[in-house]
Amino acid sequence: MWDRVRAAGVADVVADAAEWEGQDFDLVVDYAGFGETTTKASKAVRRGGTVVLVGMGKLEFTLHTMDMILKEVRVLGSNGGTPQDAADVYELLASGAIEPAVTVVGFDDIPAYLDKLRAHEVSGRVVAHIAD
Repeated sequence: MWDRVRAAGVADVVADAAEWEGQDFDLVVDYAGFGETTTKASKAVRRGGTVVLVGMGKLEFTLHTMDMILKEVRVLGSNGGTPQDAADVYELLASGAIEPAVTVVGFDDIPAYLDKLRAHEVSGRVVAHIAD
């Protein structure tokens, strides 16, 4: 899965954001949002860097005040993009520049794929197709 992400142009992906501490990134996007992931992301950005929180693994988190003040880290929340962002993505999809990872399953397969999702055994999206 990470090879696909890197091939799409992402600079780096790690299992634990602590591996990035001190890397001085301009931006880290936290798609997990488990509290410690956001805290570790704040340690990976440069002075004046930005952490964008997308994931809601936990509904609350704590940041180290020292990082926030001394490094002037900004934390932003995002629940999606603009209509133009969506149009741009559709254009990329239509041109073939990006190809989403999608697994299409039948109605009877939904329980098995819910189990696979819980076990983190699915890459991309699972779409249920209900035949007419």
